[in-house]
Amino acid sequence: MPKIWTTNAQVSCPHGGGGRSIPVPPRLATISSGEILLDGDQGVFDSPPCVNTPPCAGYALVSMGLNATTIQGRKVMLVSDFVQTFTGFPLTKSESHVVNDKTLPGTPPASGAVIPPEMQEDDQPSVIVVPPTVPFSVATFGTTSQPVMVPFSFTLSSQYPLMWMLWQVGPPAVQLDVTAGIPSQVTVVPVGASPDGTWSSPSATVSVTLTGTYLATLTPSTHHFVLTAVNKRGLSTYGQADMVVSA
Repeated sequence: MPKIWTTNAQVSCPHGGGGRSIPVPPRLATISSGEILLDGDQGVFDSPPCVNTPPCAGYALVSMGLNATTIQGRKVMLVSDFVQTFTGFPLTKSESHVVNDKTLPGTPPASGAVIPPEMQEDDQPSVIVVPPTVPFSVATFGTTSQPVMVPFSFTLSSQYPLMWMLWQVGPPAVQLDVTAGIPSQVTVVPVGASPDGTWSSPSATVSVTLTGTYLATLTPSTHHFVLTAVNKRGLSTYGQADMVVSA
């Protein structure tokens, strides 16, 4: 079973930003001198800061509700709880203590219950993106109106799938949840109900099509389309399609 998440945990974003989790308010409940984190706490990337554009400046801790343990009426956070940065990337978290939470929703924390297979930690989702990088010239589009459409796809795999979400991240400060697409600009099949898409089969494909008209409005730079896949335990991974827009 997963470890309880404390302020001593090593937290990072995919771009090397180091996370610092902040209890709000402080509660003086600790494990190995690290305060136990609860649903509703916050975090910032400042040790070191994230170098992406825009940066993963912080994160909000939201419990998936997969345990019964509470403090002051709030769910205790688990290392396995899925948490995103403010720009849509999944966090990486690790704890060095040995305190696990063996409870399940609706069970007394002292006794727990038989852990079902989907709540184990041996299933790691995977995401493959094709193609991973696509060039786009604004000048060429302006003279030829080509390409009209730019497609790419994500293939998701997990024994116990739960949900997926798609974000567009790029300069100058674009951080959009495009799980449901953008009418006449970004088409997503199957359409995900923002903020997440339903994922029920062990293998699934999410196809994304961008219009040339939409790409021509983007700032010349690299723009990331990031799909994060999450299983029922909260374990996650992501695939990233890079649209390299040139003037």
